Amino acid sequence: MDEWRRSAPVYVDTFDGFRAYAILTIVVLHVAFFAQYVPSAEVPKALLVSTFLALDVLFFVSGFVLFLPVVLHGGMGDLRSYAIRRVARLAPAFYVSLVVLAIAAPLLRPDLHPPFPPVDAGTVLSHVFFLHMEASVAYGSFVPGFGLNGPVWTLAIDMVFYALLPLVAGFWLRRPFLGFGIAAALAAGWTLALDPGDQYFKHALDPTNRYLIWHQAPLFLADCAAGMTAAWCFVKLRGRGTRVRPVVAVTLASGALLVLLWYVVGSSLTDSRNPLVVAGTRFTEDAWLRVLVPAMLGVFAVSVSLGPRWLRYPLANPLSRRLADISYSIYLYHVMVLHFCLFTLGFDREGTRADFLTLLVAAVAITLAIAWISYVLVERPGRRLGRRLARRYERPREREPAAPQPTVVVR
Repeated sequence: MDEWRRSAPVYVDTFDGFRAYAILTIVVLHVAFFAQYVPSAEVPKALLVSTFLALDVLFFVSGFVLFLPVVLHGGMGDLRSYAIRRVARLAPAFYVSLVVLAIAAPLLRPDLHPPFPPVDAGTVLSHVFFLHMEASVAYGSFVPGFGLNGPVWTLAIDMVFYALLPLVAGFWLRRPFLGFGIAAALAAGWTLALDPGDQYFKHALDPTNRYLIWHQAPLFLADCAAGMTAAWCFVKLRGRGTRVRPVVAVTLASGALLVLLWYVVGSSLTDSRNPLVVAGTRFTEDAWLRVLVPAMLGVFAVSVSLGPRWLRYPLANPLSRRLADISYSIYLYHVMVLHFCLFTLGFDREGTRADFLTLLVAAVAITLAIAWISYVLVERPGRRLGRRLARRYERPREREPAAPQPTVVVR
């Protein structure tokens, strides 16, 4: 196992699929909201209501990807190298998207007067330093994305988890399940103490201090923690070897339970078919679901990642790899594209299925093109520069491969 741990590249192919499908699910959620579409049948409606869980999947993926090299190398390594790599992962594409937003704002919302929502130095600096969610508490209203690109609020949560990892990594290596238990208890307690209750939509439109404090990083601790513990389990189980039949059984059972939980979350939140109410229900599920969903996601992710090639293929295939590459840029630009389609191109938003499908096709096509350009011209060069700078502080054994290597999988 020690020989495998030292030589294995830090890459697990199934997580391409987790990242890609989670991003596309978020796009579907926002398209439905912008088109004001809610399915008439109960099951599709419940699944749509719970699509916000895709964000929990992304925080889970972050926890796994951040902690996997720590488990493989037995420690954090140089913190300067770690910080450079994390900033290079998020900052370049994010900063460019803010510039694009400022330039393109008149095209995104030509109905606004003045064309760009009023901002001040505080809101700008909060974005520059990834503090825009924390700043929302002080400002008394949401400021992420300057009112035109709201999804960037999650980047502030990511930065909190990036900063916390070095503080807990050593403990987590020794007590990964206790770490998850503590994080799950904190997330559940946060939910119970600060949940805005059945007036969630009112709070979302006119946020109170309690709502703004609730909607912060501790709400997602169980997701990131589950990813970290899953990374530890993956390395330990991979080193010991696994038998195919039990892995397949656990994967199928945990996958089926995840789908059931997804439905339970969606069906339990609201009976309304008002798209605004549906959008306002996010993250208001019961505390036990807030913990059980990431825990079951961890079981599924580890088992499928240890499975044979045919079991991994739905998540680990050429398409999911390409989508995963540009997934961050898809996330950064898709809402801007939706604004452009609706308020400049004049797409209908009468809540019909045709409106939803038309907007979905157009928005996905335009977003994919922009995301690919962003990935090639900004994101990939930024990450390469970050790796070069980070290597100045790394010892040879800490360095990751410069190019994609064979995946860490069971043959």
